[in-house]
Amino acid sequence: MEAIKIEKPIQLRDQVYDRVKRALLEGFYQQGERVTEGSVAKHLGVSRTPVREALRMLEELGFLDSRDSGGYCVPLLNEKNIGDLIDVRLLLETRTMQLAVKSGTGEQMKTLRAALNQVKNSTRDRDSIDLYLSLQPFWSAFWAMSHSAGLNACLSNLTEQYHYQYLSAISLSDEGVESRLVEFLEEICDCLSSRDAKEGMKLVKAHLTFKKAALLNVVQRLSRP
Repeated sequence: MEAIKIEKPIQLRDQVYDRVKRALLEGFYQQGERVTEGSVAKHLGVSRTPVREALRMLEELGFLDSRDSGGYCVPLLNEKNIGDLIDVRLLLETRTMQLAVKSGTGEQMKTLRAALNQVKNSTRDRDSIDLYLSLQPFWSAFWAMSHSAGLNACLSNLTEQYHYQYLSAISLSDEGVESRLVEFLEEICDCLSSRDAKEGMKLVKAHLTFKKAALLNVVQRLSRP
């Protein structure tokens, strides 16, 4: 009997997770706003069970805070957390660049270039959420070139945080930020291709310094009355 691959259906929980996560990134829920199983289930037209599972997943990633009185609420933006997150990413990503230059393969370089092309395609639609989501495969491909499971896991966990993703998506609505970011990605690819670790580490620092300023600018903008 010939083997037939069975396509695994997308679980309802994962669909709810994606919908609520996007709503959070788009600012559908305001900072400090309460988010309950009942309201989400009613809005999406599903039962509470997949909603409960999805909200729990979002809490684990810092997209929601649990409330003592029950349910969840959207976290308040914290300028210090953003600064700390970028500083830690800087330490980890400079080491990632060193390892990637040394250990990255030609096949991994092709994957990285393909991810960059997808980012460029996303810029044409002028949708900052889709553009931000298209960036994740690029960074994952870059981190994978280090061949360090520990670095990969730490960087993935850092950039999955709600504050980071929400502010990143908003910052990309600025065409200047978007344009400079794409330039950074192209420069990172070139450094990896030429295996220039010294220039690559300088580039990582420049990119994250730029990123930090862009995110803090968004925080300040959102904090104005």
